[in-house]
Amino acid sequence: MFELVGILKGLNPGAEPEALRGEFDLWYEQAELYIRTKDREFNWQEFCRGGKCRKFPATIARATASAQKSPPILPDMPKLDALGRLCRALGNNPPGEFFLTTRAACKHCGFATPMEALRAFQRLAASGLIALVQRGTPGVVAGGKANRYRWIRPPNVIAPPPAAGRAGSTTMDWAKPEANAQTAGL
Repeated sequence: MFELVGILKGLNPGAEPEALRGEFDLWYEQAELYIRTKDREFNWQEFCRGGKCRKFPATIARATASAQKSPPILPDMPKLDALGRLCRALGNNPPGEFFLTTRAACKHCGFATPMEALRAFQRLAASGLIALVQRGTPGVVAGGKANRYRWIRPPNVIAPPPAAGRAGSTTMDWAKPEANAQTAGL
């Protein structure tokens, strides 16, 4: 249900769930054979709740599929390129900001550890491809939240190589995302 809301929000940014009743009804008619425990009204309420809760339309699965088909950003660095293309796919949807965990980056881009993924995010930020908008909170078990980023490059521009030096070195201040947003012109 949450996936359906995301798809419809991507097609109709800003639409309230009530305005999408026709699309919901079409979905329900096709899904009714597979929904055996919940009635139409219950699913409508879930749809409306999801529409109010869902802030970003793109899902990681759809963005990953789109990213794999998109032109390379950093062709000489496969993992960093995969993360850059994933960020571009997520960031090209309204409102331009996206959440992405380091664990999701590991799963979808091939990083061995969340720390390796975090360093890759920092390199993309140092290259001017993304900006950290809001720092998340750590803790998978404790209900942590992912960092929120904004894609700041045009859709198909190949990036300059990441800054030389230590793998995790960056000029971004990860403790002050609001300063990064100002630096990036957000």
